[in-house]
Amino acid sequence: MTTSLLIQVVPQLKPTQCGVTDHALKLACELRKSFGVETVFVVLNSTRQFEVDARTEYCAPAELLSTCNAITSGREAAILVHVSGYGYARDGVPEKLAAALEEVKATGRFRIGAYFHELTASDWRPWKSAFWTKPRQRKAVRRIIALCDLVATNSEIHARWIQEQDSLAKGTQLINLAVFSNVGEGSVRETARRDPVLLVFGSPSSRKNAYRSIAQMQNELRKLAIEEILDVGPVMDVPPVLGGIPIRRLGPLPDHQIASLFANSTYGFVKHPVVSLAKSGVLAGYSTYGVIPIVAFPFSGKVDGLQDGHQVLSAKTIAQSEPDAWSRCSQNAYEWYEKHRLFVHASMYQQLLLRNIA
Repeated sequence: MTTSLLIQVVPQLKPTQCGVTDHALKLACELRKSFGVETVFVVLNSTRQFEVDARTEYCAPAELLSTCNAITSGREAAILVHVSGYGYARDGVPEKLAAALEEVKATGRFRIGAYFHELTASDWRPWKSAFWTKPRQRKAVRRIIALCDLVATNSEIHARWIQEQDSLAKGTQLINLAVFSNVGEGSVRETARRDPVLLVFGSPSSRKNAYRSIAQMQNELRKLAIEEILDVGPVMDVPPVLGGIPIRRLGPLPDHQIASLFANSTYGFVKHPVVSLAKSGVLAGYSTYGVIPIVAFPFSGKVDGLQDGHQVLSAKTIAQSEPDAWSRCSQNAYEWYEKHRLFVHASMYQQLLLRNIA
């Protein structure tokens, strides 16, 4: 029996230090476990090496075709490209990636899928370089889309933009799937059996932003009866107390300790803007363990299947509701996550990208 093969193209492989890396590694493990698919990683923009449980090749973008040919011995194969513009180019314009994929596509031997972690920069300030490079970023993204047999992304706003372009080839499927958790997957436990704590989890920059928002929500935290804030992630300076609530620094933790912590914690803070919630690995991690997400910004209507006061809470919905409504958010967030859990992502690639490839 021939083992199925997927080439995953990434800008770098830095386990636990890069969200795109962790996404790609978790996906590779699930594809192997559930479908017998082996992954070969091709790293295009870094020569820094880490030990991972998969074959890994390093090359320049111009060498992508020859590297893929060597991996597959000239046979047909599938390629999944993890697209995040700034990962492949300092100015966020993945022109070399687009050119490399055009060479690969021209052979007719490779089926190409792309998961867009990001599309283009969202900075509208003229004094920032991203403002001026955005047209070039969009042009490069459209070139990549035009080459794909499968296009996937993580938010409705990204999917709408892609759908509006003329780049999608006839027959190319466009799938919108929010990100899965990079810290394992769990189940719901009754909120009454959880500790009355607030998790602040993620990178130093995201946690700094979170604390700025939390400082404006002291009345809401008191209403939630939060007794302690738990700081989880790379070491950084945090105050010992915020709004009268003590902060305990736990530092970076391995996945199994994060799983135990999340399973026993009631609330978790998410600093992302509303339109970015579906691509937040922090929100995904909270949701799969039934942690009630508290978001920085209130919103109305549905955004990526989320409703304020239903799957998440904001200062507004905390003030307007009571504990019964809060506890239901735990189950609702978990059910929202189950629709795009890791197995769902792996199944999508198996069915739409790998099918009928030996």
